[in-house]
Amino acid sequence: MERELIEEGWWTMGAATAGRGIVVATDRYVAFVPTERPKNLASEVAWAGAGFVTIRIGGTIPPKWVIQQLGLGPLDRQTQLLCSELSGQLWRPHEAFAYERTIPLRRKHRGLWFRNGKQSIRLARAISITEFDQVRAHLRSWTWQR
Repeated sequence: MERELIEEGWWTMGAATAGRGIVVATDRYVAFVPTERPKNLASEVAWAGAGFVTIRIGGTIPPKWVIQQLGLGPLDRQTQLLCSELSGQLWRPHEAFAYERTIPLRRKHRGLWFRNGKQSIRLARAISITEFDQVRAHLRSWTWQR
């Protein structure tokens, strides 16, 4: 039986650009469906330091709406459709790798990340070690790095 993770998460480009959204992780792909426009964190800090307030253009999409849309048809088709319409990311195991990150203050939990060059996708929540072992088993097509 196919298992997938559908959870809130982050997409990052390098150290300075990030955006929130929904992560869909399966054995065949990982996808990021954005729920807000990515922000360049360095430029926002610089503008704020100069006394300017950044104005968000476009607003956000409720994560519950994205999750609801994913359930309206076959998951693969809905995920590809939303990624296309909302400028998301969809990576296959031969394009990226998965890895777990330890969390210093939560030693019994791990973070789930995927990396493709300078871009990464990660879950927003930390996963218990027991659950993480199950996640690794379900995402068996991915190359895992530490």
